[in-house]
Amino acid sequence: MKQPLHIIPKVVLIANSGWNVYNFRMNLIESLKEQGYSVVVLAPEDEYAPSIRGSGLCKLIPLRNLKPTHTNPIQDFLLLRELYVLLKKEKPAAVFTFTLKPNIFGSIVAKWLSILVIPTVTGLGYSFLHKSWLNWVVRRLYHFAFNGLDKVVFHNQSDYGVLKDFNILHHGQGVVVGGSGVDTEYFQPSPVPNQQPFVFLFLGRLLYDKGLMELVAAANRLHKDTNGVQFWVAGAQQADHPAAIPAETFQHWVDEGVIQYFGQVEDVRPLIAKAHVVVLPSYREGMPRAILEAMAMGRPVIATDVPGCRDAIRPGWNGWLVESRNVWHLEECLRKAILEDDAVLQKMGKNGRERAIDLFDLQQVKNQYLNMLHSLNYIHAEVPIASAEHTPVL
Repeated sequence: MKQPLHIIPKVVLIANSGWNVYNFRMNLIESLKEQGYSVVVLAPEDEYAPSIRGSGLCKLIPLRNLKPTHTNPIQDFLLLRELYVLLKKEKPAAVFTFTLKPNIFGSIVAKWLSILVIPTVTGLGYSFLHKSWLNWVVRRLYHFAFNGLDKVVFHNQSDYGVLKDFNILHHGQGVVVGGSGVDTEYFQPSPVPNQQPFVFLFLGRLLYDKGLMELVAAANRLHKDTNGVQFWVAGAQQADHPAAIPAETFQHWVDEGVIQYFGQVEDVRPLIAKAHVVVLPSYREGMPRAILEAMAMGRPVIATDVPGCRDAIRPGWNGWLVESRNVWHLEECLRKAILEDDAVLQKMGKNGRERAIDLFDLQQVKNQYLNMLHSLNYIHAEVPIASAEHTPVL
């Protein structure tokens, strides 16, 4: 008598770029593989695609019609059709989606095909920051896409609250996780430097929405009457983003000596180790990886009192929160950090490290995703599931 074939359960991940997958999802993919899944990634082809394929952890299928910053309805219809064809062919047990268009169109198609889908709202982003017709359209698309789903994952409580206030989600439908998590073994702590110059470090994309213009304005003021202070910036330019800082504007800041630019850095640990304080004056975040990495390495953080940032920072404990878009308040806090006693900075860094381990450790976040699959009964009977802390349902 023939033995029945062992069918390996399949999970599909959909994201808006290979960059997003490579930088934020590879650890989750690795965990799914360890649990006995085959993993397929759907994302646009970019410079990170070879690294994803080379990992041997998943199959990557390029999405030709996913244009993250485009608002062309014909293009989005083509994306909807492309996702339908691919998901119908792959027949996954479950679909994870990340970022705006994958969340909306991936969820719609998965529902049509009766496939379990778990979208992750990594941040409400540009479409919610800027009131316009796009904001109106996105809210209605979210309502249509998320209606009837078992769970929707968020990186902070505030974003979940916003979608509940708009009646897009109901109580108990959202799950808040610790962002994409941070590998606290990889990002080991180091003492805050006690020598000059005093270095403030910004890590992030070169966008107005990251508060970079306010940081440059505050830095300009400090340079006029304060010696021994440097402002370092590392991150990718993103020319096609609506909030992108023009290359000539950014280069002017560099030429004037206001900031030092290190480009897009693959390994940020050496920069964090040489910095005294990490700064992120963003307008809104999901759960900023830059802050989590800084905390894991024992660095105090100055951030804005906005969703995402305020979830990571306890004022006076592991950093400071300042008012968003307020140059004066940011400047005042920068000066306070410079004058702070070395022992206080060291203590703040230690507190941040402990907070990163307790709330945002990568293994904890991965287990929350695996537990969601388990609780929804989509784990194959022969596939063991890792134990994890209770996933909070809000």
